[in-house]
Amino acid sequence: MRFKKVLSVVDCHAEGESGKVVVGGVGQVPGETMFEKRVHLETHMDDIRKMVLYTWMQAL
Repeated sequence: MRFKKVLSVVDCHAEGESGKVVVGGVGQVPGETMFEKRVHLETHMDDIRKMVLYTWMQAL
């Protein structure tokens, strides 16, 4: 199987809350501030969030 997109993701937790941090594979995100980058990701690349969020469910 060949993948079109490969992400580097780190699982982390703080004070009992778990989360995933994407540390590579997204490329350059347009925007001058982190807020602008977040808005761009939210409006144009939300498939990344959904993939990271829902992939763990398939492993259960």
